Amino acid sequence: MSSHRLEATLDLRSRNELRKETASAHGFEMRFNVGILVQCVAKQITNTLSDKSFDDAGRTSQRLLATGSKTMLPHGPS
Repeated sequence: MSSHRLEATLDLRSRNELRKETASAHGFEMRFNVGILVQCVAKQITNTLSDKSFDDAGRTSQRLLATGSKTMLPHGPS
């Protein structure tokens, strides 16, 4: 089993073709590439679902920007 691919790079402003290349893969290479792709997709999904940075950023903003207490930012000029 063999796979061939034609790839072209275009300049979006002028719509001129900058380069054109071909590539091919056979048997093991194709299975190996598909395996890597599946691993990357699974890792991306896992990282997106378990991303705690959004929650941490929200708490940090809330603490840094809160006003009215001795440990928080003072109120602005009145």
